[in-house]
Amino acid sequence: MLDSAFKEMITHSKLKVGTFLVEFNTPGIGQILKLDNVIVTPHGLCWSDECFAGIGAVAIAATFDMKRGEKPRGLVNHDIVDNGDWQAKMASFKDRFGA
Repeated sequence: MLDSAFKEMITHSKLKVGTFLVEFNTPGIGQILKLDNVIVTPHGLCWSDECFAGIGAVAIAATFDMKRGEKPRGLVNHDIVDNGDWQAKMASFKDRFGA
């Protein structure tokens, strides 16, 4: 439920920017959505079956890359590949799980 302090702030303040997570079934949300100073964005836009299938496919592919002792696709910290401990771990995976 939207409390009175929130309603007062959003309707009467000189607030320039704010981000609030509010569910559309929240009582009183209709009043807020009618205001000119409110922009609504679909934060759940990518919560689809296709999105999660893609995320799962990339995660599994990265797991198989590591199983082969290779740099996993999607790696964020590329500097890690020069680390001796990381190289040893990748070599160990390749030896244990095969190519």
